[in-house]
Amino acid sequence: MVEDGFELRLALMEWLAAQVAARGPLESARLETFTYRGERLRLIDQHGIWAPKGFHCALTIRTTFTPPNQIPPYVDREGEDGLDFYKYEGTDPNLATNRKLRACIETGLPLIWLRGVAMGVYLPDFPVYVVEDHPANLEVALEVRSWQSVPILGEEPSELSPERRWGVALTRTRLHQRVFHERVLHAYQGSCSICRLRHRELLDAAHIIPDSQSGGEAIVPNGLTLCKLHHAAYDANLLGITPDYRIKVREEILREEDGPMLLHGLKEVHGSKLAVVPRERKAKPDPERLAQRFQHFLGLT
Repeated sequence: MVEDGFELRLALMEWLAAQVAARGPLESARLETFTYRGERLRLIDQHGIWAPKGFHCALTIRTTFTPPNQIPPYVDREGEDGLDFYKYEGTDPNLATNRKLRACIETGLPLIWLRGVAMGVYLPDFPVYVVEDHPANLEVALEVRSWQSVPILGEEPSELSPERRWGVALTRTRLHQRVFHERVLHAYQGSCSICRLRHRELLDAAHIIPDSQSGGEAIVPNGLTLCKLHHAAYDANLLGITPDYRIKVREEILREEDGPMLLHGLKEVHGSKLAVVPRERKAKPDPERLAQRFQHFLGLT
C-alpha cells in the first residue's frame, strides 16, 4: 500500500506538471496512470473528494465541468479575501470524505484541485491548502498557491496577512485564467478560429468582451481561440468579428503593402467567416457580445 505524506504529494505534483506541459488538460483515464514506488495510484473516483484507501486526508478534490446555462450540483465560490470555498460532499459534515478533507488542515499536507474544462477533462491546480473549516456553510476555505512555491510547501498554513491574501488572490486569478484558456481551446478543438493554426503554444483564449467590463465573464461563449497574430489584431481593433461570425479588416490595413504576413495573415481573411467554431451550440461565441465588441471596432462606442 502506498504511504501518504509530503514526499508522495510532491512526486505527484511533479508528475502532473510534466503531464500538463506535454499534453495540456488531462482526461480521466490519464488520471489513473500515476505510479509511485512501483504502485499505481488513481487520482479520481466518483466522489468529488478523493482519499485513496489508507489515506488519512484527501489527496484530490474535483470540480466537474458544467456546460453553459446549466446549474452545477455544487456551487463553489470565491471569497473577497483571496480564498476559494469548496463545498462538502452532501449535507453531513461527518461523512468520511468530508472528515478527510478537513484532516488536511491538521496535517498541513497540500492537495490537488482538478478543475473540469470539458466533460471528463481536467486541469489540475496545485498545491492547494485547506486552511479553514466552515461547517455551518458546509464548506472549507482553500488557499491556492503557485507551483513555484513548492520548495516551501512543508511549512504549516498560517493566518494570511493582507499582503499574503493579495498574493493568494493574484495566484487565484492567474489559475482561473488558465481554466478559461483551456476551456476555450478545448471548445475550438485546439485551433485558431480564424486561421486554424493548431500549435497550442501560439494560441490564446481571447475575451470578446474584456474581463474588466460588464459582460466580460470568463466563460466559453465570451471567448475565441486566436493565434498570437489574430489576438493582437483583434485587441488593437485591426480586425473585427460580426455577430454572424464574419471577419472584417480595417480599410487602412487593406490598402497597405507590407509583405506576406500582412497579405496572408490579415488582408486575405477579410470578408471570410470564422474557420472554426465550437460544435456545441451553447459554447458558440455569443452574438450579442460579438455585436457589442463590433460596435467598438467600428468606433461607435
